[in-house]
Amino acid sequence: MRFLLSGFGLSAVMAILMLVSGNAFAQGGTYTIQTASVNDEGVARENVARYQAKGLTAYYVKANVPNKGLYFRVRVGRFASMPEASRAARQLGIRDAFITGFDGPPNTPIIRNLPGNLVVTPRRPDDPPLPVVIDHEKKPNQPADPEVKPPPGDGTTGDGSKPVVIAPGPPAKVLPNRPEATVFPAVVSNLPPFNPNFSLDPSPWQRQLSPTRTDLRTVQFVNANLGWIGGGHGTILHTVNGGQTWFEQVTGTRAGVTSVYFLDENRGWALVGGSLGVDPRGSEDEPGLLGTTDGGTTWKRLADLDAQSVWFVDANVGYAAGNYSSVFRTEDGGKTWTRCEGISRVVERPTSLTDAVLTFTGVQFTDEKHGWTSGNFYGKGILRPAGLFLTDDGGTTWVKCPIQFAVTTAEVMKFRFQDAQRGFVVTEVYRGDARFVTVFRTTDGGATWVERRTTVPGYHLTHFVNEKVGWTMGAVMARENSPPFEVAVWTTGDGGTSWREEKTLAGTVLYDACFLSETLGWAVGQGGTILRYRPQ
Repeated sequence: MRFLLSGFGLSAVMAILMLVSGNAFAQGGTYTIQTASVNDEGVARENVARYQAKGLTAYYVKANVPNKGLYFRVRVGRFASMPEASRAARQLGIRDAFITGFDGPPNTPIIRNLPGNLVVTPRRPDDPPLPVVIDHEKKPNQPADPEVKPPPGDGTTGDGSKPVVIAPGPPAKVLPNRPEATVFPAVVSNLPPFNPNFSLDPSPWQRQLSPTRTDLRTVQFVNANLGWIGGGHGTILHTVNGGQTWFEQVTGTRAGVTSVYFLDENRGWALVGGSLGVDPRGSEDEPGLLGTTDGGTTWKRLADLDAQSVWFVDANVGYAAGNYSSVFRTEDGGKTWTRCEGISRVVERPTSLTDAVLTFTGVQFTDEKHGWTSGNFYGKGILRPAGLFLTDDGGTTWVKCPIQFAVTTAEVMKFRFQDAQRGFVVTEVYRGDARFVTVFRTTDGGATWVERRTTVPGYHLTHFVNEKVGWTMGAVMARENSPPFEVAVWTTGDGGTSWREEKTLAGTVLYDACFLSETLGWAVGQGGTILRYRPQ
């Protein structure tokens, strides 16, 4: 017989072990929810401020972890029992919650029931500033803080650290039309960034506050205000004000989101859990397609579909592309899919690749008939471009576009067509540890291509909005007193002939970008990173 422990079941078991050891009896046997343990105090303060905005008691404790250094453990609420704390964690949408003994201020009230519509509205410019952290390790010459009585005993939390407390903020308000969502305020000027080396600057790329630290893989905006981001652990973020405020939507899955596509403000789709290359498919999260008709307020699983990218022509007709040389078509809004068998007849597999799998990572249609898909062969230590493929009959037949890729190792990274005639394909050429961007452009529907090679290194992401204007996010050599690598953002206005550096991000990789024009766009990436491009 097999027994499976969910995240909350595991938390309960760990809490029981703590109970046996006696640590859970701190402060009268009450409990708290530990939501995070991070090595960045700024991140801990951000997390505390978010829960405080919901009217909850939140604090963090400092702990010296052997062989790892100083960590900051974020803890929320005070509860009379472990089951009540677990129920509150589920209601708050806290993933991987850890229930432990309460070690905050002893006069903190016990939470009996959380309101069912616990939602936070964005902060406004005229709102009062965020509360000041009460630091119990202040220097002697600093003014005293308001008294906070320590727990019984030696005044510590049980692990040698003392709680850093932020008082609860005003009661939460209800955000109309989003009853299930939790909104986090985006106040870049008042909160420290995720990475202390990520400094605010006059660059047109500015960081937006993110409610998650998971990697973000895909982003789409339908206009200057409405956008969606997908990432790991079933994360979908939504904004209604251009990214000033992001809130997380409930997807009902833990599988990573690989692609989101919205036709308008209401109707959209999201691919989750798709396999890539030689994939053992060992995950418990099955790949599939989610759909929404209300902007993501509710998401519903539509089909068991293993794919990496999705594109819809209208509310009914759509296409998806993914692993094992697969392209699919639907005519009922994503409920059922038919494989486009014609693509397999034009795929040319290199004879030298015996253990590699072709995965299509991108698909686009400019109308129901004209579309493209591209991908690469992935294997153990092997990466080769498969090419760009074109259909003009809705996926029945396909042809391979005559693009001459470099003989050395390369990878098709991105393609986009403005219409049925004009488009571009971006590849990365590998030379040792360096990667270089090559841009191919066509103005005749893919019959002929113009190649433009650059010496600017690319890294994960290059995006052109037209034949002249584009950006690449590239790895650069580490500079003095910096993390092991940096990622710089370059832009070109002449199709790649010349480039200008716009921003440097220390230790942050970008995975996807969406541009509505030459002056408005977003990029997303590692650790919940969200950047907005808006020249002054």
